Amino acid sequence: MNIRIFISLLSFFAALFFHACKPTLEMVDIFEVSTQRVSLNYEGFLASGEVAEIMLASSGAWVVKSKPDWVELSKSDGERGRYTIFLLVEEAGTDEDRDGDILFESLDQIISVSIKQVKKIEELSISPATVSVNIRGLLENGEVPMLDISTNSDWKISELPEWIIADKVAGKAGTFSVKLIIEKNKSGKVRKGTFTVVSGANTETITVEQDLSFTALTQTALITSDQSGTISDGNATFEIDALQPWTLASDSWIHVSPNNGGVGKTEVTVWIDPATVARDGVIKITDTDALSTVVTVKQEVKVPDDGKAVGYIYLTDNFEWVKPYGGEDELLKTPTKAGDGRGFSGSTKNMHTTGATGTATVSAAQAFANRNYEDINWDGNAFYFGAHYLKMGKTDVQTGLQLKAIPNITTDKSTNIKLTFNASPSRGSTSGSGFDDVLLMVEIEGPGSVGVDDKATKFKDNIDIQIPDNASTDWYWIERSVILYGVTSETKITIKPSTKTLGGRYNRWLLNDVKFEKYSKVN
Repeated sequence: MNIRIFISLLSFFAALFFHACKPTLEMVDIFEVSTQRVSLNYEGFLASGEVAEIMLASSGAWVVKSKPDWVELSKSDGERGRYTIFLLVEEAGTDEDRDGDILFESLDQIISVSIKQVKKIEELSISPATVSVNIRGLLENGEVPMLDISTNSDWKISELPEWIIADKVAGKAGTFSVKLIIEKNKSGKVRKGTFTVVSGANTETITVEQDLSFTALTQTALITSDQSGTISDGNATFEIDALQPWTLASDSWIHVSPNNGGVGKTEVTVWIDPATVARDGVIKITDTDALSTVVTVKQEVKVPDDGKAVGYIYLTDNFEWVKPYGGEDELLKTPTKAGDGRGFSGSTKNMHTTGATGTATVSAAQAFANRNYEDINWDGNAFYFGAHYLKMGKTDVQTGLQLKAIPNITTDKSTNIKLTFNASPSRGSTSGSGFDDVLLMVEIEGPGSVGVDDKATKFKDNIDIQIPDNASTDWYWIERSVILYGVTSETKITIKPSTKTLGGRYNRWLLNDVKFEKYSKVN
């Protein structure tokens, strides 16, 4: 059969069948929505962050009969069919949740969809709450401080101190980074300031602390050289890392090139003049913010050992040479009261004014000078000879003994010496008197060090020679010793009252039996 004829017959019978059945079919009314309840966050969106929607289907015309005034719909009426209706809801307030109903009407029916929106809970998060910066207004890592603000409301910064500038002072809801530009601290002291960030009903206080510290212009702190000028510790070159242009200055025997530079890293070279005496100096780097970093330069003069054996005696003096000048041995004076200890102040001879006498062929002062000694407070006129010792000081006047050079040290050589001496505080002039409260110190000038082999420590302090006050106590000598390292024939040694001595107006003391003995070899 021809295919076209077959199709035509099929269509005819189908039409015939439809018309035969038509009187028996009934149409069904449709009116429905996709949900009866919608829950929204304070921003007017679903929990997923999407816009809420209602699917509506009706076989007839439909209309929104009523709705809350805070809800807007993308469509409020229509003919029969299927529709997607979007809910446009404004941000809620902060007072309370709100709810309402949307009433859809169609085919003489009403469908209610309930709408609920939670109230806005205001949020404000700021980090950090405390900002600590250095004198330049920068963080420890050298960066400009930043403030991270996260809020769901409009915000603003207020009450900024005059030395702080924020690159943003207000904004809408969201997350922001605010740069804090903090002026250099020229106050000379640590300062603190606060400001507030206000967002809705929330207020946060931010604290800014600015100290006087800053990142050093160089990490090099010490350069050491030998007497030839050769760098022996540290580098002959070092790096300057500057945030501002800089210049440098140094002692005349320290040379640095270049002596100025700009922002960034600059390598400088150091060279040092030869020396015969150890010395200390500095390289001072200063930028245009007037901030300085100091590099210490130490030049050591390493003088070889003099080769003498340990125990060698360079000098010993028991002061028997002062006997001819007629001073009394005060420590042996017999007490005038029963029960008192032996010794009290008596007759001693003024070294400055006593002339030649007895077997002494020169004045006391000349005999003193001939032994290379010096009264360190000559104008004080308070230096005396006892029977076999030196007595120094009087009321309100202190003095001490200086040896201007240690004998028997070979020129251009050095040695380590143990200085030993006997000392005692002076005592009152009557039987049973108390003792002066005296602390001593040993100090050197020139090459060497005292107490520590570091070529830098020039004195040892707080050498205690105090004797407790007790009338029955015999006056006695106290032995003390100090090690002198790396001393040469150019080193001067002084024994004198300490600056920390306790005697007040009375710092009188006696010295006897001085000995300079080889302690160890110089390394």
